Amino acid sequence: MSQFVRSLPKSFGLTVLLLLIACAAASSQRGTQTGAPELGRVRNLLEKGEQDSAIKVSRKAIADPVTDLNTLLQLGQLLAEHQILPEARAAFTRVLERTPRSFPAAYNLGYAYFQEGNLEQARKSLARSVDLDPASPQANLLLGIILVRLDKKHEGLLQLQKTERLDPHNVELLKLLAMQYSAAGMHKEALASLRRALAVAGADQNLYILLVESYRRAADFQGALEAASEAIQKFPNSSRMNFLLGVRLQALGRLPESRQYFQKSVSLDPNFADGYIALGELARRYGTSQEAVSLLQKALTLRPDYPDALLELAK
Repeated sequence: MSQFVRSLPKSFGLTVLLLLIACAAASSQRGTQTGAPELGRVRNLLEKGEQDSAIKVSRKAIADPVTDLNTLLQLGQLLAEHQILPEARAAFTRVLERTPRSFPAAYNLGYAYFQEGNLEQARKSLARSVDLDPASPQANLLLGIILVRLDKKHEGLLQLQKTERLDPHNVELLKLLAMQYSAAGMHKEALASLRRALAVAGADQNLYILLVESYRRAADFQGALEAASEAIQKFPNSSRMNFLLGVRLQALGRLPESRQYFQKSVSLDPNFADGYIALGELARRYGTSQEAVSLLQKALTLRPDYPDALLELAK
């Protein structure tokens, strides 16, 4: 059975979180939108799906020396939101040519490079933005992530630690840091960030899911079980937390106990498809095929496109 981390909401994804961060980096610019005609034309063309025409208008505005800086910044952001990254970069670059100390332009240029996968250029632009605003959690965070991906793990770790010091009570930031630490094999740091997040927002069940997954990725299966047990003490009537503990017990071969928690997960929420999948898998291996089919069909009734149930039924 695939890990329960698959059930995390999409907002946990790096791309979505960084999109939010990128938007926040230039929020001060949005408050003073000029309503420039070129910007309105590009927005209307994109809304109508006329991307080629939008690019032509954008290029003309970017090349025009009378286009004001605020319009260029907003145009770059709009293009980046529509993944028109070369022109977005051109807009931010134009701003930096005219105003070398523009933090929003430097940051968003680095983020555009990051989206394109050009990590070295992203690193240069993000380092510039950090020089311009050393106290920006967004810029420090993205720079740290890029350094880690460039195999500059020590530098990246220092940068990520700096980010955490800048905004120590930001739970979403701590989640993202934990995922980055874990992906880089820095399991001790990942667990520490999640514990700090739990101290701020102990009622967030997703934090416990991440905590258990971090222990699992560190191959600390006993730690994962203890974290899941801690979660069930805090949320005894949560179908997700009962399921989470069942998964960890199953991983350790404690099948009768795991079955109890899977059964409780569906009794708490009769529409909880994950629980039926887990019970169906146990029934297929250790019970009867008829019981297994019934449970898996129940899961498919709740979620017709559920791949795990389809795979189990096909076995």
